[in-house]
Amino acid sequence: MQVFHHPYVGVITISKETPVRGARIYADITDESVREGDVVTIVSQDGSPLAIGVISSIEVFSAIERFEEASLSIRMLQGQMRQRPTTPHLFRKASINILIKLKDFSLDKAHILKLPERDDVDILWRALIPDARKRVLAGFIKGHELLPAFYHSDFLLGPEGAHLNVGGISGLAAKTSYVRFLVYSLLDYMERTEDNIYIVVFNVKRLDFLGLHRIPDSKEELEACVDRWGERRGVDEEARSVYKRMYDNIFNVIRNYKDHIKYYTYREDPYRNRNEFMNNTETFSYGLQDLSTEGLVAGLFEEEDEASILQINLVTKAISIVGGRGVSFEDLKSILGGLRSRCNTVPNGLKQYCNQINREASPHPTTVEAVIRRLDGFLEKAKRIINSRRPSDHPIRVEGFEKGINVIQLYGLHDVEKRVIVTQVINDILKVAEEAQRRGEERAFVIIVDELNKYAPAVRSPIKRSLIEVAARGRDLRISLFGAEQFPSDIDSQVLGNTGTFVIGRMSPVELEDRVYNVFGSLKTTAERLGKGEVLVHHPVYQYPLILLFPPPLNDVVRECM
Repeated sequence: MQVFHHPYVGVITISKETPVRGARIYADITDESVREGDVVTIVSQDGSPLAIGVISSIEVFSAIERFEEASLSIRMLQGQMRQRPTTPHLFRKASINILIKLKDFSLDKAHILKLPERDDVDILWRALIPDARKRVLAGFIKGHELLPAFYHSDFLLGPEGAHLNVGGISGLAAKTSYVRFLVYSLLDYMERTEDNIYIVVFNVKRLDFLGLHRIPDSKEELEACVDRWGERRGVDEEARSVYKRMYDNIFNVIRNYKDHIKYYTYREDPYRNRNEFMNNTETFSYGLQDLSTEGLVAGLFEEEDEASILQINLVTKAISIVGGRGVSFEDLKSILGGLRSRCNTVPNGLKQYCNQINREASPHPTTVEAVIRRLDGFLEKAKRIINSRRPSDHPIRVEGFEKGINVIQLYGLHDVEKRVIVTQVINDILKVAEEAQRRGEERAFVIIVDELNKYAPAVRSPIKRSLIEVAARGRDLRISLFGAEQFPSDIDSQVLGNTGTFVIGRMSPVELEDRVYNVFGSLKTTAERLGKGEVLVHHPVYQYPLILLFPPPLNDVVRECM
C-alpha cells in the first residue's frame, strides 16, 4: 500500500502545451508516491484551499529530446563514461480533473498541490452528498491521514439509481472482500437512518460470508487479531496500522449487529458442524410446490436454444396446471410418463392433470421424452436441496429474513442446485417487494451474487430473467443487486447497463479493452496495477472515477485469533 511522503506534492503549471481546459488543469508532480486516481487539494501560497481534484494521468519525461542523449547522461552518472556526468531532470506532468471548486482563483498566480486533509474531504462530501444521512461508507482516500469516501444511498439503493458491480482478476482483485466491507457499511447506514434493509448474500466460495457473527468484544481484541493476521501474511506494521484505523470507523456497528445475522444451509453442508454458523440457522429443502416456474426452469435448462423451447413450454404448462395441487416431483414424473400412453397408466388421483396437459399442450412424444430425461437428471443433481416425494418441504421464506444479514450457503452444491436457489429466492424477493410497495411499507433488499456471470450471462439463457427484472425495476422496488465476477464483459448488457456503481480491482489489459470500461476514461489503465485493498470506482455523483482503499475482510482476520 503506497503512502504519500510529503505534505506538498506538486505545483500548478500553465503553458501553451498545458492550457486550462474547462475543469482540467495541469501540474508538475514533485512526490513520486503520487499516482493516477489520487485525490489532491489545490491551495494558494498562503495555504488556503481553492479546489479539490483527482489526478487522471501522469507522464514522466525529461527536457532531453533524444533517447541516446538521455541514456548517455545516465551512463556518465553511473561512471560508465569518463566525461563529466550530467543528470537529466525528470518532470512528472499530471492532468487533474477538478471535482469541486471551493472559490474562484486566478491562474496567473502560483498554486500548490497538497494532500487532502479531513476538512478538505468534509467540504467535498458536503458538496457531493449534502444530506449526511444518505452517505454510505465506500472506502477511504489517501491523505495526511486515512479519509472516508462515500456513496450516495439514493443512487446505490434507490430510488434515483441502484445496483453495484465489482469485477477483477480472481485472487488479486479481492472482489468479495470489497463486497464484505460494503455489507458492514450498509449496516452502519441502516443504523443511522433506521431504514429496514434486508441484505441477502449467496455464499458460493468456501468461508467468504460465513462466520460473520464472530466479532471481538473490544477494539483492542480486534487490533490484536489484525496484528496476528498481518504477521502471518507478511503485512508490514504500517499497513496493519492503516487497517486498524479503517476498522475504527465501523467497529461499533459491526458489534451491535452481530446478532442480526441469519444463516440458511442445506443437508450435507461440509461446514455445518463448524462454528462458522450460529444458533440462528435454518436448513432448507424444496418440494415441487415450493418452486416457481422460474426456479424449476433454472434447474432444468441452462442455455436456451431452439431444441429446448418446446420443452420449456411443456414444463411451464405442466407447472401452471399442477401448481398448488399437492403434487410432488415423483407425481410429476408419473404424469409426464403417462403422456406417452394418453394418460392410461397414470394413477386416478393424477389422471385429470395428465389429461389437461395433453389437451392444452399436445406435446410431441420426443419432447415428452426429453423433459423426462431432464427431470431425472435434475433430481439426481439436486438431491441435496430437493425432496422429490413431498409436495412441500422447508423452503427459504423471504418473510422470515432477518433485518440485517441473511447468508444463504451455496458452497458445495451442484451448479444446478445453485441456479435453482438463486433464481427462486430472487423471484420470491420480487414478489414480496411488489406486495410491500402496494401496502406502502418501507423496506429495501440488497441481493449479493458472487460469480454473477453464471446467473446473468451475456449469452441466451432462461436462468437470467429474474435478474434482468431486478436490474430494470430494482430502484423502484427498492431492490439493489450487488454482483461480483472476474469479467464484467461476460454479464448480460441489460443487467450491467442498469448498474449505477461500477467497481473494478486488478484487471487484465485484454479485458480492459472492452467498451464496458469506457466509463473509467483514462484512469481505466490504472486497474492493471491495483493491489489488494484497492479499487477503482465510478459512482453517479462522482464527476470522475476515484481510487479507494478498504480493509481486509473482518471474518478472515478474526479466524486468526478466535
